[in-house]
Amino acid sequence: MSLLEVLVSIAVLVIGLAGFLQSLLTTSSLEADTQDQAAASAAARATLERLRATPFAQVFARHNATAADDPGGVVSPGNLFDVPGLRPLPGQAFAGEILFPVDSDSPAMLREDLLDAQLGTPLDLDADGVVDSDDHAGDYRLLPVLVRVSWESARGPASFELRTILGNLQ
Repeated sequence: MSLLEVLVSIAVLVIGLAGFLQSLLTTSSLEADTQDQAAASAAARATLERLRATPFAQVFARHNATAADDPGGVVSPGNLFDVPGLRPLPGQAFAGEILFPVDSDSPAMLREDLLDAQLGTPLDLDADGVVDSDDHAGDYRLLPVLVRVSWESARGPASFELRTILGNLQ
């Protein structure tokens, strides 16, 4: 073999190894993203199950952003929750949050007339046939819920959302 053949063989080998190492790094990064997504999904699903396990008439009061309307005698978790293994976004204390159709100025007032495509509103929350601007925190029969998990991943900000409408039409 000539020196030229040996150099070409080494160059091909180095290029092949570089490609292999790049694929290993990419796979490792994707695995971390998949684990983050799985943690976010599990936390969001567990939160929805916790909402479903709460007496329906108390779901909004116990899981909204204000403690002023919490039912007496029970521990109310509020609308924020931690997700083990995920780092919250900068400036946020928790990775998870529960959102309802409320005006940010009045977080204890459940509104059916707010325009929010993510929550599917406006929506007749008290099932009286009229969408109005009244407070329906005490008489809702449908409750749009958005559970969002937002975190800082290795690739930057990431989020996972689950949306549903809880109902009690009996």
